[in-house]
Formats: sequence, structure tokens, C-alpha cells
Amino acid sequence: MQSTSPGWKRLFPEATDAQWRDWRWQLRHSVRSLEDLERFVPLTEDERRGCLETRGIFRLGISPYYLSLIDPAHPFPQLLNKSLNLIVRLEMDRNGESLKHLAVVQIPRILPRMIKLPREDGRQDYVYLSRLIGHHLADLFPGTRLLGYWPFRVTRNSEL
Repeated sequence: MQSTSPGWKRLFPEATDAQWRDWRWQLRHSVRSLEDLERFVPLTEDERRGCLETRGIFRLGISPYYLSLIDPAHPFPQLLNKSLNLIVRLEMDRNGESLKHLAVVQIPRILPRMIKLPREDGRQDYVYLSRLIGHHLADLFPGTRLLGYWPFRVTRNSEL
């Protein structure tokens, strides 16, 4: 399994390849405060103010994997060739008006595509990682209503 973002070693130089691919390590090292985020990503004053204003609405929690995908020079999501993604349709209320948005969530390549579910009876059940992430999208977008999500893959022809 390979790392998809070349910047992860710059952000987390102490991490080994095995740690980087371990979802438990990813959760333990998630960025959960504005101060921690600013150590990795330069924020404009407007972005900082927006984070402070929504502090009680949205929980901050960015895993190192997703943090390594942030590139301030390219604000549109970086869609990697042959990457599996979810397009997410969201709705939120603002000042009595219903606003609909689209979001893109990249399925991490560092994790296996099939996740074995814990069982005590010896059976082996699996779930696609994209379904598991889709089931928890509300945690990624608190304060919104999830209208739907659909997987898609980006495949580019490098000979064009």
C-alpha cells in the first residue's frame, strides 16, 4: 500500500510508513483545535474568523491523511488519478434559507478497500471502506442534512 500524498513526511516527519497506514494512529494524531490547524495550514484572517464563528456548530477533526491533501495554492479539491471519491449532497439552513452544497470526500488509499467487521462468532463479514465512510458522513459535516452520496473514480488518460 502506498502513501498518496508526498507532503505527509513534511507534516509528520516522526511517523513511520506503518504508522501512517494505521487508522488508529491517524485518529490519535487528528487535528482538533484551531491552534493545531494553524501549525500546518496558513489561514487568512477571514478563514480564522470563520473557524471561530462556527466553533460551536462544527467539530474540528482532520486526520493527518486529509490534512496532507490540503494545498492552499489549489483551493479546489485535488482529485488524484485513479482515486475513489464520494460526491456528497448536503443541505443546511442559514438565516431561514435552505442552502444546498456539494462536497468531495476522497477515500484514503492508505486503508484497505474492504474492512473486516469485528465478530465474536468466527464469521467473517466485510464492508467497503466507501460505505463505511458514507455511513459516517454526518460526523464529517455536522450541522447539515445529508441528501445523498455517490462514489466516483477519477481516471485520466495521460496520453491526451
